[in-house]
Amino acid sequence: MADASPACRICGGAMRRLGTMRVLGRHEPAYHQCGACGFVQTDAPWWLDEAYSDAITATDIGLLSRCRSLSTRIPSVLACTGALRAPVLDWGGGYGTLTRMLRDRGIDCHHWDPFCANIHARGHGATLESRDRWGAVLAVEVLEHMVDPWSFLRPAAERTDLILATTNCVSEPAPPLGEWWYWAPEHGQHVSFYARRSMRHIARELGMRYVPAGGIHAFVRGGAASRLAMRISPVRRALLALRRPKGLLARDYADAVRAAHASRANPGTR
Repeated sequence: MADASPACRICGGAMRRLGTMRVLGRHEPAYHQCGACGFVQTDAPWWLDEAYSDAITATDIGLLSRCRSLSTRIPSVLACTGALRAPVLDWGGGYGTLTRMLRDRGIDCHHWDPFCANIHARGHGATLESRDRWGAVLAVEVLEHMVDPWSFLRPAAERTDLILATTNCVSEPAPPLGEWWYWAPEHGQHVSFYARRSMRHIARELGMRYVPAGGIHAFVRGGAASRLAMRISPVRRALLALRRPKGLLARDYADAVRAAHASRANPGTR
C-alpha cells in the first residue's frame, strides 16, 4: 500500500524515503521528505477513517492552553495587519473554543468545522464562502491533518489577505521517526509536516509573504506584510490594549436569549 516514489504534495519535488513507522498500533506507512522544500508526508493515508473515529484526539490535552494563548496573540497580529475589527473565520475550529475566546476579546470571529460539534460558538457558524472577503482566516492545528493542503490554502487565499496558521515545523533533515512527539503515530491524524522552506514556497504560490509571528505562521498580502515583519513589540501590545474592541460576550448572550425565546414560541422552526 506504500507509495513507491511519491511527489511532494506542496511543490511537486522529488522525495527521499525516511523509513516506516507504526501508526495506530497496526499500520506501517512510509514517511518521505522533499529535497526541494523540506515538506514531509506519509504514504497516501488509508487509515484516516479509523483515526477520525473521534475528531479531537484524547492526547490533545493542550487544546485549552493553546486557545487561551492564541486568544491573546492573534489580536496582536490582527492589530499589526489592520484587521483587528474585520470578520475572522476559524476554519477547522473544533469545539468553537478559540472562536468564543476571541469573541470575548472583541474579535468578530466565526467558526467552521463539519467534523466536530460546535459547543462554545453556537450561533456564530460560517463557511469560507459566507463572505466575499474575510479579514483573516485561521487554521489552528489544521495543516498537519491535511492530505491535500492546497484544497484549503488556495480557496482561503482567494477570500483573505491574511491566513494565520499554527503547526510545528519539521527540521531538515527530519528527526528520526518515533523520536519527535509531533509525528503523533498514536492517533494517526498527522500526515503532513512543514519545514520553513515549505512555508515560504506556499506563500510564493499564493502571492503572499510568509512571516513567522510568535509561533503563528502568517501568510499575508500587501503592505501589512511589512508592518507584521517589524514584529510585535511590547509597545504595540500596550497600544493594542488601549484600542482593543469591546468584548462581544454580552451581545452574544442577548442574541442567544432572543433565539431561545423565538425557538420556544415557534417550536416547528427548531
